[in-house]
Amino acid sequence: MPVLEQALTTLTAKQGSTLADLTNLNLDGKCSTKNLQALSACTNLTSLSISCVGLTSFEGISALPLKRLTAADNQISGAALALLPPTLEFLDLAGNRIKLEALPALKQIKSLKALDLSANPCAESASYRTQVFEMLNELEYLDGKDRRGNERDGDDDEEEGEEEFDEGEELEGAAGEGEEGEGEDEEEEGAAPEYAGLVGEDPLEDDEEEYVEEGDEGEDDDDVEEDEDEDEDEDDEGEAKGTGQKRKRDEEDDGEEEADEDDA
Repeated sequence: MPVLEQALTTLTAKQGSTLADLTNLNLDGKCSTKNLQALSACTNLTSLSISCVGLTSFEGISALPLKRLTAADNQISGAALALLPPTLEFLDLAGNRIKLEALPALKQIKSLKALDLSANPCAESASYRTQVFEMLNELEYLDGKDRRGNERDGDDDEEEGEEEFDEGEELEGAAGEGEEGEGEDEEEEGAAPEYAGLVGEDPLEDDEEEYVEEGDEGEDDDDVEEDEDEDEDEDDEGEAKGTGQKRKRDEEDDGEEEADEDDA
């Protein structure tokens, strides 16, 4: 796991920005650090989430304009509370080492509206909730509940647009683009056979072949008709010749009969 300085360098290099450009930052479980000195240059940072990094001190962020801070599941004790920025409105310190006697340090944060100290030693006290609400007059929610014990409505704790550090993000993004490109190529390659199955690989050639075949059939029909006409003509000529020959023979017979009669 990289240290905080390395995580910030990687993040700003990837974005082509500077630390002063950052306004929302999420480093939950993505680095290791004992303090936040490396964030002192983030002069426009208003939202920070830095849970599960081994944090023990808030040194480095006292002068930042933070409104939201989540530093759950670290190793923060009561002494670190004095270094919190006074501009905070939401503070999540669940799962740390804060005791009840250290809570007066939070009085300096006049704008604090929501506080989460669950899973801390201080939350084990029977008078915990009463003491915290009496101590922090502006506080509206403690551990997700108001003064009457009603659950907080909505998902107000979520902050959109946070910049996250992820070592594998760039590689995953590149791999995803490659897979997507391959998928598109496969779809394009698969589309051609499907289309070919419907209309043929070369519709124009098929049409030409069909046209030629139809033309050949038409020519064959014409040849057949011509042959039939020729046969009929030959038959007619044959009949005409036969008729002429018959008439000639009849005339010859008639002539012979007349000659016989004259002789008689």
